[in-house]
Amino acid sequence: MESLETIQEYYESTCRGMPLDLQRGSGLTRHFNVFVRNNCFKTLPFIRRDYYKICLCKGNAILFTEKGEVEVNTPTLFFSSSRVRFGWRDISEEQQGYVCVFNEVFVTPGIRADLQRLHQVFEKDIYPLVPLTEVQYEQLAGYFGAMASEYKECYTFKDELIRHLLKVIILLGIKIRGEMIPVGGSERKDFQVGRFLDLLDSQFPIDSPRNTIDLKTTADFAGRLNIHINHL
Repeated sequence: MESLETIQEYYESTCRGMPLDLQRGSGLTRHFNVFVRNNCFKTLPFIRRDYYKICLCKGNAILFTEKGEVEVNTPTLFFSSSRVRFGWRDISEEQQGYVCVFNEVFVTPGIRADLQRLHQVFEKDIYPLVPLTEVQYEQLAGYFGAMASEYKECYTFKDELIRHLLKVIILLGIKIRGEMIPVGGSERKDFQVGRFLDLLDSQFPIDSPRNTIDLKTTADFAGRLNIHINHL
């Protein structure tokens, strides 16, 4: 059976301090983190991971994939998951951008739907790799920077805000890829599925007796989505 690199092993191999939530958890603790890439590891082994990773890259590098090597020499947005193996080697000394990592426990149904949509969009590509213009790179760097700022804060809705920023980055990746090559006819269906899952996810958790579930029936959801109940 093929081994997976755990998120704990990622921290060890990149010589980063192990966050307290991972030290205290037993693999069931939700985890998210974001780093500036000028401290990134120079080489990553060709292996599968049990966590998600999104990289905003600027600097020459080689991406190793199941289908061969890919030269990365433009600003790039890169998505990885446990679905496939990948490896990475920096070529140029100067590397800019951000890296965010998060585990399955951190993922909500809405984000999971977006990641599934992302997988479908890139299904025929060598890997979920999105070349960017300088303008697109700066736009995405703003969202990554916002996540990095929020990560340092400590307040009730911190994770929720970070997840919203994460969704924006994923959807922008899909949008930019779609502008390069138009996506198929299933985009509208996937969009509605994502909206439904977002609504469902927004109903929880109920952390106070004063908070109630607003949408309780299929008709409630269909009305909010402006679609027929049978279609939903």
